[in-house]
Amino acid sequence: MLSPRITMASVLSILRLALVPALLVLAAGGRQAAYSAVLAIAFATDVADGYLARRLGQASVLGARLDSAADLALFLSIPPALALLFPEWWRGHRAVTLAVLALALGSDALAFLRLRRLPSYHTWAWKLAGSLLAVYVVALLLGRASDWLFFAAVGAATLAALEEIVITFTLRQWQRDVKSLWHVRRSILEERASGSRALF
Repeated sequence: MLSPRITMASVLSILRLALVPALLVLAAGGRQAAYSAVLAIAFATDVADGYLARRLGQASVLGARLDSAADLALFLSIPPALALLFPEWWRGHRAVTLAVLALALGSDALAFLRLRRLPSYHTWAWKLAGSLLAVYVVALLLGRASDWLFFAAVGAATLAALEEIVITFTLRQWQRDVKSLWHVRRSILEERASGSRALF
């Protein structure tokens, strides 16, 4: 039996987190086929954990934190793995990749400094960026990558990180599963309107 706090969705997030060291070892050994297979499993757990959490009513603060930690670890592991597997690709894309990584990490750092917790927003923008990144990495592993897809993923990640920064400074307190900045602002406006009605 699982602990009431450790759900099936959380187990998938933990599995994704545990796969990160294996991915780096496989990349370091130049085992591209094995890396591709394990990465596909990691991407699948990313899709499945959120689905199960919603479908089974297992959404929780712990689950959101585990999901965010696993997402961040996987996100950070991909550039060094690609650098090991595709040195020529890395030389041509290193500067842009590192800039986006720095922006994403900076966004998380700002959230931690202001709200005392790492963000678990799971915004639509980051889901789009993550999907584009996954498609690009798969295309690269299959030898069919194109730069337009790379820059589409980079652009989406940049916009997602910037939106996350604005969300961090808009929220009054830490909140999980924030769909977008628009949803945050709408919630604040509704609270203000509700407070105004209560005065009359």
